Amino acid sequence: MLAVTALLEARLLQLIDDPSLDPLEMSQLSSQDLITLTDANEDAAARQSLDATLRHWQDGRPILARDWIEEITGEVWDLSKQMGFRCFLSPLKKILREGNSAQRWLNLQNQGFDTSNVMIDAIQAVADQERELEDKLCESLVA
Repeated sequence: MLAVTALLEARLLQLIDDPSLDPLEMSQLSSQDLITLTDANEDAAARQSLDATLRHWQDGRPILARDWIEEITGEVWDLSKQMGFRCFLSPLKKILREGNSAQRWLNLQNQGFDTSNVMIDAIQAVADQERELEDKLCESLVA
């Protein structure tokens, strides 16, 4: 989740620097069409996550959500380094390659694993990650 937040922050900083990225200014689509496109994209992403086929704001062309995220990540990579938070974007590569948590859970369930066990394992993994992150943060504050 932190990676997505960092990506959005980088994109907003990029938009501030380059107003040509503003869909209302640079899209070939009308503002009403952009609203319709946004609603459809949100619905598709909610249903299919990274595998969703979205419509690009520039011209309405189809693009896979994972491809679009990868494209934007590449566009903001240098800026995120300049701003000191590129490390937070790094997990996106793994997420795009392996899928997000919900997709991995569904894949396990589709492979016949018990839903309860999948969720118990996921909860334990998150708890372990939080503990590890807390330890790292505390170490850096003490050092």
